[in-house]
Amino acid sequence: MDSGLGARRQPLMFQISTEGEEIPGSNIEGRKSIFDEQMAMVKSILEDATFADSTGADYFGVIYTIDDDDDPMDEAAWFKANPNLGVSKSIEYMRGQAMKASQSPGKLRDFMMKQLDKRRGKSADGWLSLEKWDACTGVRLSQSEILARVAGKRVFLGFDASRSQDLAAVAVLWFEGENACVAWLFFTPGDTLAERERADRAPYAEWVKAGWMTVTEGNITDYRRIEADTIALLRTANAQAFWYDPSHGHECALEIRDEVGMTDTLKREDGSEWHQVSALAQTWGNFSRPYREIERRVIGGTLQHFGNPVARWNVQNAVPHIGPSENIMLHKGRSRGRIDGAVALGMGFAAQLTMPVIEENAYSKRGIVTL
Repeated sequence: MDSGLGARRQPLMFQISTEGEEIPGSNIEGRKSIFDEQMAMVKSILEDATFADSTGADYFGVIYTIDDDDDPMDEAAWFKANPNLGVSKSIEYMRGQAMKASQSPGKLRDFMMKQLDKRRGKSADGWLSLEKWDACTGVRLSQSEILARVAGKRVFLGFDASRSQDLAAVAVLWFEGENACVAWLFFTPGDTLAERERADRAPYAEWVKAGWMTVTEGNITDYRRIEADTIALLRTANAQAFWYDPSHGHECALEIRDEVGMTDTLKREDGSEWHQVSALAQTWGNFSRPYREIERRVIGGTLQHFGNPVARWNVQNAVPHIGPSENIMLHKGRSRGRIDGAVALGMGFAAQLTMPVIEENAYSKRGIVTL
């Protein structure tokens, strides 16, 4: 557009934008976005009088943003980034956005970038507020008490299979009234327990002793133990779904399917199929909705986890990676810790959220219904 203004006697172009995301490699020549280029131009004009009087003489720029040392929840600071606050944007709207941001690190990232004009990376500092997570403990129970509570419930399971020497997690989801209740089975190789404890800086031995984690024989993950414990649990419950990571858990999932008899396939309204046992590819499209549902329930206090410390550690390590259309995936960021329990829980919610509504038929009589 700029190069086409030569025919105008007094050309004038306006550009406006909120801040953006950090572009990986944007500090490398040739990999800057147009946004980076325009921001660099404006900053040079504002900071360098010589440049402003020469190359930047026909260019005017202004940046409305909070200062680095401002509290993002301080209403007085909001006017720095929103000079028309109270006119084109209401203070009530900003307060609502700030309240959401105070409860979720992922929402805080959006609030800082879109409302306060501060650049943020694709990864937020954390996924869920630990304060909110801890508030969802409900009744604090032991692992055996939690698993006893699963008996007779309709359950949806997610399985994040480990590589040969890592943590593996099976998440169990069921509903009690408006609350989504969750339990986990965690597994790690016994022979490498001390090594994993040092590398991950987590009290694995303490968790094993307390019953929160199971060690499998040898120095690699023994999927036979995972199969046996999961099958034993499912024999006490009404198993609705078992969804798993196709990268590592396929054979284990099929063994569980065959032992428990989870072979039903249901039809959705669009003609697509929903399987009781299914591989769930690690994509934004598959995981964003369940992760957002978990966020919503944690913020609203309608998720109950009974105080599982391994799951809490996983949630603490999880960082949201923002993708297209603000979809999210979880990763560890720079943490040494594991996030398997959080990923497995996402799979369980994915199964439950996508299960089609079943009319009165053979399936519903067996207890397969949307909750």
